[in-house]
Amino acid sequence: MSHHPSADQIVDLYDRHASIWNKLRANHFIDSKWIERFASLLTQSANVLDLGCGSGQPVARYLIETGASVVGVDSSKQMIALCSGQFPAQEWIHADMRTLALNRQFDAIGEALGIFQGETLYHASLDPREYAAQLHDHGFELLEHVVEDADCGGHTVWLGRRLP
Repeated sequence: MSHHPSADQIVDLYDRHASIWNKLRANHFIDSKWIERFASLLTQSANVLDLGCGSGQPVARYLIETGASVVGVDSSKQMIALCSGQFPAQEWIHADMRTLALNRQFDAIGEALGIFQGETLYHASLDPREYAAQLHDHGFELLEHVVEDADCGGHTVWLGRRLP
């Protein structure tokens, strides 16, 4: 029988291990090919919403270095503190993405159950049909969908673009 931790337990895990996460993730960029492709689709100085931004390493850092303006959201206070310290010119919001309403539009949005420090770690997951429906309902075309990409640490990737 699998145990699914509560949202509070997950946030606590992130808070307790934020600095370790930041050190391990900063130079462990297994999803770089997808983030590079994502960034190549952005306009100059694009506004990007990074849901579940963690410590900002390496994804937000890469996007910032390409000239994007990042608004990061994470439920961990410690992760947001790391973001603010490392990238003070960007906007970092401590909030639960499931209930957050920013009431503004972004040019792009970036956002899997894994194990970290021996504990179950949740990133984000919807049924594939729900992802496709959400993209369509919000005016996006699906550019690519790869299930458990071996070149990306087994992550599943959804790449969409807002229709003109």
